[in-house]
Amino acid sequence: MATILLSAALFCTNLNTTQASAKTFNDVSPSFWGNSNIQWAIENNIVDGYPDNSFKLNQNVEQAEFISMLIRAYQPSDYDPTSETGEWSEPYIRYANKMGWKVVTPSSSGGHTSPVYLNRGMVAQYLANATGKNYSTFASIQYLFDLGLSEGKTDKSINGFQKSDEVTRTEALTFIERLKKQVNTLQSSPMTEENYDWMRDLNAEDISIQVMNKQLPTDSSPVIVQGTVMVPINTVSESLGASVEWNQQQTTAIVSKWSRHVTMTIGKDTAFFENNAAGEAFDVLFVVPVRTINNRVYVPLRLVAEMLGYNVDYQNNTVSIQSPYAGRYNENYFAQIFSGDLERSRSILTANMGAYGLRNYEHPPLQPIFSASKVAYLFPEGEALRFFMIEDNETITFFEYKDDFIVATWQAHVEQTEGNAIQQLFADKLKDRTGSTPKINKPFLYFYVEPFGLTVHRSGRIEVDGRYTETGYQSAREDMTSSFGTISLVLPNEVRKEIVTIPQS
Repeated sequence: MATILLSAALFCTNLNTTQASAKTFNDVSPSFWGNSNIQWAIENNIVDGYPDNSFKLNQNVEQAEFISMLIRAYQPSDYDPTSETGEWSEPYIRYANKMGWKVVTPSSSGGHTSPVYLNRGMVAQYLANATGKNYSTFASIQYLFDLGLSEGKTDKSINGFQKSDEVTRTEALTFIERLKKQVNTLQSSPMTEENYDWMRDLNAEDISIQVMNKQLPTDSSPVIVQGTVMVPINTVSESLGASVEWNQQQTTAIVSKWSRHVTMTIGKDTAFFENNAAGEAFDVLFVVPVRTINNRVYVPLRLVAEMLGYNVDYQNNTVSIQSPYAGRYNENYFAQIFSGDLERSRSILTANMGAYGLRNYEHPPLQPIFSASKVAYLFPEGEALRFFMIEDNETITFFEYKDDFIVATWQAHVEQTEGNAIQQLFADKLKDRTGSTPKINKPFLYFYVEPFGLTVHRSGRIEVDGRYTETGYQSAREDMTSSFGTISLVLPNEVRKEIVTIPQS
């Protein structure tokens, strides 16, 4: 029944332009950033919303929805709307397959087919496909940058594009509208993956490579192979503070920094990427395989740097490699960790310290005793770049800014999970610790969040001896709320005074 409603509501063909232009949705305000994109889609008979007169603007877009929006935006003459199965999406998927686009086959179990929800990387590939290109995810993202179809999510870089983030229905329409303004017709995509020469017009001697605003030192010049900048593996790893493990017998190198590991083999066009902090592990396709030149192992500069978590940009014949937190306040959300005031910096850190957020580990991460649903943060007075995080009153992690990243440099479990974790931290009653417990002789800002079920926030002050004074409390469940004081990420009259050196962009 849900599929029928989608067919009837979202992709109705009976709207005329006059009716469409007058259409409004009860969940889209005139001030919403994507309102003009939604109105464009209505006026061009691309979408019509849901039966309850909502658009569901922040709902993750499904593959079938995206393809149908794309096709309806262009109305290709060779599109056959006849459904052979009765499913509204079947003719759209059939057309995409005919065009050679990278359609993901939905998984089925027990007679039920699960929808395919798109992330930003998948959308980048679809847009490249629609212009007649068959590129890898990374090449597709750079292609969008070069076409002016995207400025990234947090910044204009492969990492900043945030390829794994979901795409909302509004964002999907925004991408399609931008494409429609630049490309007149939909194109079929080649069957085999192509190279995208993002530096195809340059010679190696024309290129300057800078790491954290310093010229990359190398005793061997970079080379360009099929548009890909290649550098000696030791050069890029040393400049980024990474280690290299070489297996001569298998001609394989593992480049590692913190929780990230990239395994590459000479002659292979794939690398294996692993991020222990995020539980990620997957193969990455190289445009150009790792190779030896003059008895030196050369690797793709951009891909290796980005796999280690850095942002890579190219402007004016200069390849620039920067920390993910580098940049100007108004250009990079994460740069505000350094350049923002204390409250802003702490709010970004507390919002992005999940398992798939900013975490890196100096030691193998401790396994939690329970799944984390309650988190407390202890920020030393005046600081944002060092803090304790306590998960579910049992796992304590100390984070600090170190060598370009926010890194977990110490962890421990409390001795008694039924006891108070803060008291056990101050009394040093811990186990499974990965080193000496960090000692910080100053008061702390305490911030607690319990996001599930009964949503709870607490904030207060912890003295040097561990005494706690609560200054704010708030709980909410549906229409039931309770609160006192003020929830705050700063102490009264607190001034930022970092112990850790703040890098200058």
